[in-house]
Amino acid sequence: MTQIIVNELAQIGIAENSIGIWFTQAHSCQRDLILAAKTAPFNLPIHVVASHADDRPEITSVADIALQEPSLSERVEWVLQQAQRLNVKLIIAGHHAAIYLAQKHRFEQLGIRLMAGCDTVEQVEQLNDKSLFTQICVTHGLAVAPATIVENAEQLQDAYHDWLQKGDVCVKPAKGVFASGFWHLDPNAKSFDVFANSMRFKAHPESFIESYRQLEQPPVYLVMPFLSGLECSVDMLCIHGQVHGAIARYKQNNGCQNLTFEDPAIELAHQVAALFGCDGLVNMQARYNDQQHLYILEVNSRPSGGIAHTFMSGVNLVHLAIAQALQLNYQPEKMESSVTVRSISQSICVI
Repeated sequence: MTQIIVNELAQIGIAENSIGIWFTQAHSCQRDLILAAKTAPFNLPIHVVASHADDRPEITSVADIALQEPSLSERVEWVLQQAQRLNVKLIIAGHHAAIYLAQKHRFEQLGIRLMAGCDTVEQVEQLNDKSLFTQICVTHGLAVAPATIVENAEQLQDAYHDWLQKGDVCVKPAKGVFASGFWHLDPNAKSFDVFANSMRFKAHPESFIESYRQLEQPPVYLVMPFLSGLECSVDMLCIHGQVHGAIARYKQNNGCQNLTFEDPAIELAHQVAALFGCDGLVNMQARYNDQQHLYILEVNSRPSGGIAHTFMSGVNLVHLAIAQALQLNYQPEKMESSVTVRSISQSICVI
């Protein structure tokens, strides 16, 4: 560490030999990640850096060092410079992780461990493109939810009627987060349900197909069986395709979630992580059908919004990530059996 870095860290009350852990702008869990890192049980000085492109003091203020991210075109150079200045040795990238991953070699040359969801930009793109993701999983024999790719209303209508012969049908965009644009095409739904009861994600098939038909450039959609069983989320730390820690969360109808270390979903998570070279804090979504067969819905190359629930299991995946990056000994005390958790709301003063 140069004298400039020593002086700058000392000026803000941080030990000159402190190691920086940086969380760049993430989605809904950045504050939880920061707070978890600040409780890391390691016998060495660590400071936490947080950055965001927007003014989000309720997130960045809980870090030791808060930074405002510049425009996207300047961001990689800026992060590289700031990481050196602040002696950062681990960067957990959230939003726009692919731009950092494209320059991964530069971070490695500086001795900075970058966790950006996958080993390569191509793998991140494969996860983001749900149609491509599905095709790759099918090719490798993974239990992924089957789907038909459609690009216009005629194809959508044909695919809907094909799948309807086997049961209920749903649709989702080929790109984007699973819940964004997902609809269960229910013939019993009212046309107004999409406005009055949007959180139920039900739409009448004819209304949806006609609305899709009116688009000048309709996005690519997937038409697939609607899985009516329990939804499962697996939060995990992956290191170059190998799962080093995973907790399954089952969402209950009463707002609670059950956590477990022993589950078929975790076995699927190991397979999909290896196939797509997952690296860092990532999340897999899966769901059962009415015959209790489990299918992968998607894998997100980022931590989930509910990752903080898993800390109640005794295994803190943020601590595990830090330990792996800094080659520290970390032996968490796992819970002996499944536990039930529930989130509560909390107001935060931002001014």
